[in-house]
Amino acid sequence: MNIELKPEKAHDHGFVEKAVAVFQKHNFYNKGFYASLDYPTLQKVKELDPKIRTCLNTFIALGDLQMLPVDIYSVEATFVTPQLIQNVHSKNKALWVWTVNRSDLTDDMIQMGVDAIITDDPAAVKTMVAEHNKNGQQTIQKTIMDTFLSIN
Repeated sequence: MNIELKPEKAHDHGFVEKAVAVFQKHNFYNKGFYASLDYPTLQKVKELDPKIRTCLNTFIALGDLQMLPVDIYSVEATFVTPQLIQNVHSKNKALWVWTVNRSDLTDDMIQMGVDAIITDDPAAVKTMVAEHNKNGQQTIQKTIMDTFLSIN
């Protein structure tokens, strides 16, 4: 379960603490993670409970992203490069891409070895992943959840 935290600074008193408490109460450790565009929110999650997996959603991939203490990076697909994937994987972290709705971009992401594709058309992406598997180009484990396709 990908749970996105979207704090509003004026109304977020105890927001992260409450979110972590809900996660812990329902024992989501093997079932989900918290994602956010707001890195300080993810830092607070990790401070409160380092076992909760976190995902940084980002529009761009500049700087040394893989050094941030999150488990997953979710990057807008046009900013993904083989070097970025290699760097993230070298830190034992995952790289996801969003929102991939064109077949040529889907093919590029599969070829580069991203860990997950977020799409508005999971059936089409699933077909492309299956085709890559059938051709022996890449071994990919498929899981579809709503508009999210995991390919690792």
